[in-house]
Amino acid sequence: MSSPDHSTVDAIVLAGTHDSLVVEYQGRRLGKAFLPLGGCSLVGRVVQELLVARGVGRVFVAGPTEFLEESLAILSARQRGRVEIVAEGPTLVENGYRAFYRHLLPARGLPAPATPDYDAAAVAEYLASHPQARTVPALVVTADLPFLGAADVESFLQRCHPQAALVMGLVEHAKLRRLAHYIGRPEVLDAWKLGAIPLHGVEVRMTNLFLVRPGLADPRIYALLDEMYGHRRLLHTDGKTNVRSWRALARVTLRHCRRVNPWWRYGRALLNFFPAMAAGLLARASYRRSPLLARPFRLLLRQRDLEFIASLLLGTTAVMTIGGSPAPAIDIDVEESYRFLAAEDEAGYRQLRQALERLAAETAGPPGD
Repeated sequence: MSSPDHSTVDAIVLAGTHDSLVVEYQGRRLGKAFLPLGGCSLVGRVVQELLVARGVGRVFVAGPTEFLEESLAILSARQRGRVEIVAEGPTLVENGYRAFYRHLLPARGLPAPATPDYDAAAVAEYLASHPQARTVPALVVTADLPFLGAADVESFLQRCHPQAALVMGLVEHAKLRRLAHYIGRPEVLDAWKLGAIPLHGVEVRMTNLFLVRPGLADPRIYALLDEMYGHRRLLHTDGKTNVRSWRALARVTLRHCRRVNPWWRYGRALLNFFPAMAAGLLARASYRRSPLLARPFRLLLRQRDLEFIASLLLGTTAVMTIGGSPAPAIDIDVEESYRFLAAEDEAGYRQLRQALERLAAETAGPPGD
């Protein structure tokens, strides 16, 4: 790899683990990151767009080595020089640990931790002896984004908080509803679990773009993220709230909060968390009947308040950024999504791409605005 450019942010692409979605394609069982669409694999497209995006330096791709070598063969020699493959681990969080601590930091001139696998105590010891690693950022992207563009990445990076440990990308849900209207197939977007989260003043949906500074967080947060990933299905395919997942997330998050915070901060988190949790569930339930019914509950769901609560729970600074194209929110979570896009010589893929282009043109407005 070339020498590090500290004016850029390196990216980590999570390209699957043993429990990733697998789809039968032409006699092969492929993880979703390696499914072909639009002339290349999903992970190949994501990596290509990251390499083009301004502000992105190197790209570290964690996943099955053999499949990644095959998928990334489309890159030019110059592009390949900015890409490093990271052998997959048993969990998504282990992949992230290996990519950041064992590959990204050494590429920036810092030594790697002594332990090859994630260990909270070893990471804490490493950060204590290498404080310069604490503020190193990484852009984290999933590999199953068929419509991600370089402009989406650039827009997200421009909106990111300059010092937060975690920045979560969100998009206005109205844009997703607009896409459903354009293609005339709302049930297709339902399959992608694009139900709205009704914040005060705006409905949003989380995207698949994150900016992280792992060294700013208590290392025990990685165990939390591993547990949270196991309960990530927050909505059912019909858009209804998955109460079981919300309960599990609340349980593991509060347990982490108790571990990493002093008692007074933990108590403050509880006083804020439970009203917000109840308001969120009530807002979701009532919104399905009428947006007017949800308004009183949404008053407790202001973005700044939720960022404050999330920071208390995680024991570090967490912020959200809302804006940009809905493309990073459209992933391949279920097989039906891929089948729709790939059917009839990728007619669905072309249709949705045209809808995204139309939405972008409308959002941009007349020239000179």
